[in-house]
Amino acid sequence: MISRRLIGTAAAGLMACGIAISSAVSEATAATLDLKDGEPKEWVIWPTYSSNFSLGGKQFIGDEYRFDAKPGDKLDISVKVKSGNLSPILVLIPPQSSQPVASDSIVGKLTYQVPAGGPTGQYRLLVMAQGDTKGIYTTNLSRTSQPVAAQPTDPRKALLENEFQLNVMDGCPASTSGLVVATFKENNQNYTYCAQPTRFVQAGNYTYNPTTKNLESASSAASTPAPAAKPSEPCIVQVGDVCVVR
Repeated sequence: MISRRLIGTAAAGLMACGIAISSAVSEATAATLDLKDGEPKEWVIWPTYSSNFSLGGKQFIGDEYRFDAKPGDKLDISVKVKSGNLSPILVLIPPQSSQPVASDSIVGKLTYQVPAGGPTGQYRLLVMAQGDTKGIYTTNLSRTSQPVAAQPTDPRKALLENEFQLNVMDGCPASTSGLVVATFKENNQNYTYCAQPTRFVQAGNYTYNPTTKNLESASSAASTPAPAAKPSEPCIVQVGDVCVVR
């Protein structure tokens, strides 16, 4: 699962606004702006044309920026108010997610390092106004790339990706409806993985059979009784502990 970190006073800042860092962000309208490393972006938050966001059950107006990042990238983001009474909230969201990984509502600065195993792709930065504040501001992104330790290979995940051409997700969501859910039963433990269905593997619950090396439908396995064991025939000729002729 994507690691989440808070830097400095970010968590305290959002909690002071009545917002939990784990709250998902939804958008009513959201025009997006590109944010380039080392090139400050000047913009304005104003009720008549700023985007609308919902976070922690509260409504905010603001802007959405997008930029690419990868594991090992340390991101330093700052917002400087140039005019008006704007009090900014900064929220960082990773690719293919609505859950923030870092935020700030106090000092106008946010620092986050993409962890090893974190997603590569387009990150989203929301700059939103607290309360009824508004004004002109400048956003700046500074990035330093650092090497990250290689993650040990997960053999079960590798098997699903290499043998069944599944794009395995980093953890299963709360609702797995419409997903491929594959379970490995090993040493009295269950290891569950989720992936988007493909033309080869349809959505549903599966159990990996190490004997047949196949994904077997959990529903069909549960509804179909196991065949009765065939009774062994009596031994006619036995040498020691080995039956030679039955």
